[in-house]
Formats: sequence, structure tokens, C-alpha cells
Amino acid sequence: MFMTLLWILKKPVKNERLKRYKYDGLFADEPEVFEAFDETLNKSQYSSVFPIQMDKNEQLKKSAKSKEKFYTAEEMNVLMAHNRKKLKEAAERILSGEIKMNPSYKMKDKRRATQYSPFHSISAFDPMLEENDYYRIHPLSKEEIMKRLKEENDG
Repeated sequence: MFMTLLWILKKPVKNERLKRYKYDGLFADEPEVFEAFDETLNKSQYSSVFPIQMDKNEQLKKSAKSKEKFYTAEEMNVLMAHNRKKLKEAAERILSGEIKMNPSYKMKDKRRATQYSPFHSISAFDPMLEENDYYRIHPLSKEEIMKRLKEENDG
């Protein structure tokens, strides 16, 4: 009896925690993974873990907004290869002595990487100085990202 009551009390807490910390990033477009990782996925309900919903026919559906977040294995490989290339380029610049600061600035929501940094006062980044500039991040669709990466790899 006590264990049943404890389970009943813990379940809403667990579900609330899942909702609060729901991952919001890129996802591998592999439906078999969704059901394996989300035990709360039921008919006509939204997932507590992924931005998907299971319809009454037990088909997984993505909202128009979340479709941009799902990538095939091939697309993920392209993204990871690009990421490795950029990390290597950054490492080479650092090793050659370049220490230029250009923290990111998201154009969509006007957020700066330095905005929440506890090291703001010692970073010596001053956007008023000519040598300091933000790296501006413009919002791109999944289609535009993949198109640019393909052009970059082909050219």
C-alpha cells in the first residue's frame, strides 16, 4: 500500500521534471528511438521528452515547428563533419596566436553569449572597440543549413 502511494505521488513529479527539462535541440530522426526513450508516449498525447505526438492510429507526428529539429543519420554526419572542421580551424587559429574575441549574438532574439557570463568584467570584451565584434548568428531553416553545407563541401 505504502509503495503504491509513493509511486502515485512520484509520478506527477517525474512528469513535471520531464516537461521542465525537455530537450530542445537537434534530434536523430529515428522513430524507434522515441518509443524506447519515452515510456510516457501514449495515443493522442505529446511526448514528455521529444517534440512529437502519437496520434490515435499510433503514428508519430511532428509539429511544423519541430520538423526543423529532426535530422537523418546522413544529415547528422554532415553536421558533425562541419563541426569537426570548425573546431580544427579554431584550434589552428588559437595555436597560431590569434586571440580575437567575437562572442555570438543571436539576431532573432538579440541574445549575446556574454550576457550571462560570470566573467563579464574580466573578459575585456568591449563592443565599442574596433577589434572586438560580435559573431552574428542569423536564423536559418534546416533546408538552408543543409544547402549551405552541401555547397561548402562541393565547392
